[in-house]
Amino acid sequence: MNSDFRERVLLPIILPLGVLAAIVGIAFSLSRVMLAVEEMTSVFIALMVAGYILLIAFLIERRPRISSRALAVGMTLGLIGIVSAGTVAAVAGPRAIEEHGEAAPADEGGGEPAEGEGEPEGGAAAAEDVPEDAAVFTAGQELAYTEAPSTIPAGEAEIALVLEGLPHNVVFEGVEGDEPIAEGDSAGVFTGTVELDPGEYTYYCSVPGHRAGGMEGTVTVS
Repeated sequence: MNSDFRERVLLPIILPLGVLAAIVGIAFSLSRVMLAVEEMTSVFIALMVAGYILLIAFLIERRPRISSRALAVGMTLGLIGIVSAGTVAAVAGPRAIEEHGEAAPADEGGGEPAEGEGEPEGGAAAAEDVPEDAAVFTAGQELAYTEAPSTIPAGEAEIALVLEGLPHNVVFEGVEGDEPIAEGDSAGVFTGTVELDPGEYTYYCSVPGHRAGGMEGTVTVS
């Protein structure tokens, strides 16, 4: 009776639900991995997953009498690997994805852009837009500060963040509640002021996934 109940009631319900849960878990995990790695790496991973599936199908076709236990082990190992990679990727956060679009045309009459706005062509901001004596942090299209000061004078310091398009910011760990001192989401120069005591500080970008991707460093205040 127990065996009959399991085969007629439990298996028809549990098996489809288990397969559905596995499909959802694999799809979600793969999407997290694809978003976290570089484009070419994501293509390579997709090919590896497809190759693994084809290998399992090939083994089943070549050995029709393959035991259900061996098949379950192979599928379980693949599922655990994909879900584990997806969990790590979800914690790390997605990579910075560059948005492509038409640049806004320059205003007629040679008017200057409003404060905080980026360059019309989306390139690096002009040097004259950077305040004099400001500590300059520059960030481009990757998860890295391409330029950052090694020292900053103690006291009230002006921070200038020069962006080339992607959203970034500058946060000093343990200062002002770890709120961004300067931040922007387009090409241009963005400024802010902060009071710093002498010592060594860690700075980083608090945009999700950017610090984990390597956007951090140290600066000496003296």
